[in-house]
Amino acid sequence: MAIKRKIAPAVSKAKQPASRQALPKELKTAFYITLPVGLAAVLFLLWPKLFPVAPEQLVEVAWTHECTCAPGWIELLRAAGFTVRDYELDDISTMRDRWRVPAALDGCHPASYLGYFLDGHLSADHLHRLARERPQAIGIQQADATEPGKDGTPQIVSRQLLLIRSNGRATPWSAAGIDTRQIEPALAGDDSGKQARDSHADDNNQSHPH
Repeated sequence: MAIKRKIAPAVSKAKQPASRQALPKELKTAFYITLPVGLAAVLFLLWPKLFPVAPEQLVEVAWTHECTCAPGWIELLRAAGFTVRDYELDDISTMRDRWRVPAALDGCHPASYLGYFLDGHLSADHLHRLARERPQAIGIQQADATEPGKDGTPQIVSRQLLLIRSNGRATPWSAAGIDTRQIEPALAGDDSGKQARDSHADDNNQSHPH
């Protein structure tokens, strides 16, 4: 008597467990795109720790989209050997608060160097001097007085470096051999620090009455 054996039906590819099925083409494409992007983001975040910059070489600058003078100033600092981390933002108020920039200084590109805030187009020589002297202040302001030239372009008629103290008072920082008249023509239109100049002039008038 013949014995009939039951033969199990073949499992079609369509009925195989999901773990054995090939990944959809769209999922593969998304994976290959997001993987390098994710690795690049992690590298970007870890880069400062993996390759730290000496504090004397690092300048941070925050500027708005409307600011037209910051890129030129940033390039001048980079050309002088500084590492500049610039942040182009819609709102720079958070950076101003972080760097303790007084509300009276309304420059369009506040910066930070060695714990000091910078207001205006300070030169590489100014920053080197700041690193040497480390004055008792929270920031440095370059106050420029301008007048319209013959062609209507603002022309700098006087310039003064001011130390901004923690109480908000501004005191002159002598040039100490640095020619503070030097400036790139493309940057001459910057009007950062106008309100602080007016405040400083008022202090002088009060202390030296006519």
